[in-house]
Amino acid sequence: MKQCPTCQSTYSEDDDFCPNEGSVLLIVPDGDRSASFQYVSANIPTEVMTPVRSPVSAKNDNPANWTYLIVGALGTLIIVGAIFVIWRGNTGSSADNFTSAGKPAADPQAIAAFPIGNASSQAGTPDNVGSSNSVSVTVPPAKSSPQGRWVGDWSSPSGAYLTVVMDLNEDGTGSITGEIEWTLRRTTRPEKMNKIGLSATEFVSGRFDPVSRTLNMSGYRKNDPNNVLVMLDSYRLALSGDTHRLNGTARNGGKWNASINLSR
Repeated sequence: MKQCPTCQSTYSEDDDFCPNEGSVLLIVPDGDRSASFQYVSANIPTEVMTPVRSPVSAKNDNPANWTYLIVGALGTLIIVGAIFVIWRGNTGSSADNFTSAGKPAADPQAIAAFPIGNASSQAGTPDNVGSSNSVSVTVPPAKSSPQGRWVGDWSSPSGAYLTVVMDLNEDGTGSITGEIEWTLRRTTRPEKMNKIGLSATEFVSGRFDPVSRTLNMSGYRKNDPNNVLVMLDSYRLALSGDTHRLNGTARNGGKWNASINLSR
């Protein structure tokens, strides 16, 4: 009796190879089946068993099957490519309707239907028919009023110099009232030398013209316990176009030669 050393199956002595494993069969002694196998090497032909292929492997090795797979894959790629080209074409045409900033581009027909012009041309005034397509924007001027607090200085050719803090009020009709705080900083009068650094208050009133932006006012009373001021003055001032500066002259001893410069 012979036995396969791999699967332990037994066969007749006429068999040389195991049909399941392809291994060379070994002779099993009749006396002891559990004894070690004796390898029969005398004149036993050597045979290499070809593994049996499964039906699936045989099917995949068929050249016709590979051809079908390749053709199917190519067809799928062609369909996907066509869909991508169509999609890109649609999105590209949609992108043409947007500016680079991501906003809808202006519609030329809408622009033609609604030309830009001044208010009169849009209202259909005949006098403005055919005018250029430009927007006329009028910026309202800043309110011309000297009302508020002003800070600056006053100086005269004689060398006198005072700093100024002026508060003005307007009643809406051009009437101005206010007060000026004067502080003496420099003087050439010997009797005023000991007044340097001291302050006094002058109360003023006047009129403001918003067309010419001019302010004319005069002092009518003062609070000057230290006798800093020599006299009450009159003032001719002009308000700047941006309403941030108020400059002009003051009558100094009967002469309009003192300079006053204020800002806010």
